[in-house]
Amino acid sequence: MRLPRVFAPVTVVLCLLLLVAVGAPIAAAQERTVTLTGWVIDSTSGDPIGQAMLILDGAVLRVASESDGAFVIENVSEGPHTLLVQKHAFATKTFEFVITPDHPASIDVGVFGLAEALLQEVVLVGAVTDLRSGEGVGATPIMLNGRVIVLADTEGEFAVTMMMPGGVNVLEVRRVGYEPLTVELQIEPETTELTLDITLRTAAVPLRPVVVETAPAPVSRRLQGFYERKRYENGTFLTPEQIDRISAQRVTDILRTIPGLRVYGSGMNVRIDIPRCLRNLQPRILVDNLEYAHSNIDIGLQPQDIAAVEVYTAGARIPVQYNRPGSRTCGVILIWTKS
Repeated sequence: MRLPRVFAPVTVVLCLLLLVAVGAPIAAAQERTVTLTGWVIDSTSGDPIGQAMLILDGAVLRVASESDGAFVIENVSEGPHTLLVQKHAFATKTFEFVITPDHPASIDVGVFGLAEALLQEVVLVGAVTDLRSGEGVGATPIMLNGRVIVLADTEGEFAVTMMMPGGVNVLEVRRVGYEPLTVELQIEPETTELTLDITLRTAAVPLRPVVVETAPAPVSRRLQGFYERKRYENGTFLTPEQIDRISAQRVTDILRTIPGLRVYGSGMNVRIDIPRCLRNLQPRILVDNLEYAHSNIDIGLQPQDIAAVEVYTAGARIPVQYNRPGSRTCGVILIWTKS
């Protein structure tokens, strides 16, 4: 839309700035937003100004004015706000306004007139550093009033001489992996050099969850039969991981955790039996397929040596290769060592 040439000279019309409707009904105290529309023009000639930069409450908006000067700012919340309108070679305009609950969802704020600024030579020197480490952030673009003016070197340092308009100028720093930073520079008539220490904060970037799938640890040949029998669940099985969690001081500490076994006594007088068995019948104990020679399982065997345990308390469930019908035993305890 081409604006008619009736604006020069133009006084900024910003109807909403001090609009507080007297006696208007108060809307429900509910968070709401409005959309602002308007135009940016040259206050002397009345010509529209395109690509003007709009800065609302210190945040550089990624919406610039169109070639006809029109702009749209969405999702403006209720409450007080400060809007800067910036264009290279023009003096920055600052507008303060309040959005109240009774404002409509879309507000035409009218025309913003920018006056051409007198340019003066200013030297900008500084460094860009990481807030956490204090190290320089190299290859960082430095933007002034919407244009890249210099690129920081590998150490994060920069120096540039610019023709800058007096008044407020907007310096913007953007670097991948860091939060964007906006700084307002006030250029006075006597300003010839500015030293800037720019500190960037690492941005919190949401990442997709990473699922790491590891191949199962190879099973030793000694435990292959253990895991095959475990699939049928005819007995009670303690895996290497379960045994590690027990943190046993003695082998009998491991056996005490198994349902259907009873371990009593201590030291040299330890007895293991199965309550359901007849009196004086004890389970067979095999270590790595060999009959254990000692009556006390704690003699000659340490908990850290044990890789797995399987226990069968009912004759019908004992694997055929470990069943000895007619023997003076009841049940079988199979202990597998790590080596």
